[in-house]
Amino acid sequence: INPFEQIIAKEFFEKIENAKLVAVFHQLPMSSADLYEARLQLNKINLEYLQLNNNIVKLAFTGTKYEALLKLYESTTVTFVGDQPAVAKLLKLEKKIPGLFLIGGIVENRFMSIHDLKRYAELPSLQSLQGQLVGTLSYPIQSLSRSLAYHQMELSSSLSRYITDQTLPESKECDTSSSQE
Repeated sequence: INPFEQIIAKEFFEKIENAKLVAVFHQLPMSSADLYEARLQLNKINLEYLQLNNNIVKLAFTGTKYEALLKLYESTTVTFVGDQPAVAKLLKLEKKIPGLFLIGGIVENRFMSIHDLKRYAELPSLQSLQGQLVGTLSYPIQSLSRSLAYHQMELSSSLSRYITDQTLPESKECDTSSSQE
């Protein structure tokens, strides 16, 4: 094993290990201009292009948790890695790139088939799910607060009416006594 290949394999493994999204594509024969255009489009969604010899990939993945991915690297393949799991954008772009076919990937350390990636892309964003959870968790607290405040407000309202009722007869007595004089 060539020491240079070991260094490249180690760097490749580290990029895969640190990425939130890893997409493995089968590459059909395509012109360098088409490949450049595809790389540009994928770079716009912050995916880095990695194309290595399958022997180096084998060296990088053998004996690791990514060994199952070796089945994807049996022919001409390219790998794209990204810091954000932008699976929906990736799937949209994959339809526009005729020479690259998505064959699998890893999203947030989970191996996924194309079917799994499509289901993942349909999920709502994490922020919206967190917002729903906050709303669900805060509803009972708000309801309890309203229930507790209701009785206080009802008592306050009753006392105000009582005070108003008590002051009205006094003012009527003053009015009647002044009219009698």
